[in-house]
Amino acid sequence: MITVCIPTIRRFDLLEKAIWSFQQDPSVWGDILVIDNSIGKCPEIPGAQIIVPEEPMCVAASWNWFYKNTNEYTEIVIANDDVEIDGHAVTELVRASRAEKDVSIFFGMNVHKKESIENDFSFFFLRREAYLGIGPFDENFKPAYYEDRDYKRRMDLLGVRSKKVLSANYFHEPSSTVRSYTTEEKKQQDKYHRLNQSYYMGKWGGFPDREKYELPFNGRKS
Repeated sequence: MITVCIPTIRRFDLLEKAIWSFQQDPSVWGDILVIDNSIGKCPEIPGAQIIVPEEPMCVAASWNWFYKNTNEYTEIVIANDDVEIDGHAVTELVRASRAEKDVSIFFGMNVHKKESIENDFSFFFLRREAYLGIGPFDENFKPAYYEDRDYKRRMDLLGVRSKKVLSANYFHEPSSTVRSYTTEEKKQQDKYHRLNQSYYMGKWGGFPDREKYELPFNGRKS
């Protein structure tokens, strides 16, 4: 069984488009799980099961929730709320996972960044057993930013293999949510970005791709 999981907070117009695109993939059965971090503002959307938490979750906490609250036999594909897949992108991710058992995480191909070699957590399939082995996403990155780079760092240190599936195309316009922010919200977003960057550097001893530590906080407690 494959379940698509999406956290959201405000761009419900884009979320509806995302859900519609996933519903066109024949591998997607049942409702798409949506965590509504606006706490009740997300409208009902056909084909989606809206989960309203007691308080807003950060991105990392939302991703962890999906693994902790779905059946252990369920395969999970996670996406941003501003992603639209092209054709059978979920099918392509799962097909790749069944063909390459030694790879633990599969990323879709963002058609807006085809030249990029970076792994992209906007649309991905992470095996449940790999998630359990690596551990949960770090919920100290709030509300977002750097939680994906942190996970990639941990994967690399453990020798976890990843793959970008070139046939799993999706569309993700950069900063589509940020463009809806007010001036004050953008200032707050910049503040969160700086705080998370500082936390990442303290945890790994440098910027992404220039880390010095092989243990979080160089083996010290955070």
